Amino acid sequence: MRSGGDEHLYNPATIHMLQESTRRGDYQMFKQYTAMVNDEDSIKNLRGLMDFNYPKKGVPIEEVEPVESIVTRFKTGAMSYGSISKEAHETMAIAMNHLHGKSNSGEGGEDLDRLTVGPDGLNRCSAIKQVASGRF
Repeated sequence: MRSGGDEHLYNPATIHMLQESTRRGDYQMFKQYTAMVNDEDSIKNLRGLMDFNYPKKGVPIEEVEPVESIVTRFKTGAMSYGSISKEAHETMAIAMNHLHGKSNSGEGGEDLDRLTVGPDGLNRCSAIKQVASGRF
């Protein structure tokens, strides 16, 4: 961040508000944070350049795809084991497996013990295996 530089959606004020609201468990403060980043009149994101015409009535729930179907298309980004902690890497794999989504191993690979369901019943195996090309 530079004084007088480009505006950013995530800036010292928004990051501070997010950190403080979560540290304190203060939902009202978190709502202030979301109001700051959801400012639709802001030209910091694509949404700020669009004008939406919302229907007066909502879409019938029968026309909406069920959540169980939507989450199966969730994917995590490829983050090499080592770029984030072992715990974070495994937690994302466990979460994606629970949702029937897909986590990506990243170029760092995975420990062999993650290829089978653990004794605790949790599946830490990434569904997407990324292989390093060796051309860097």
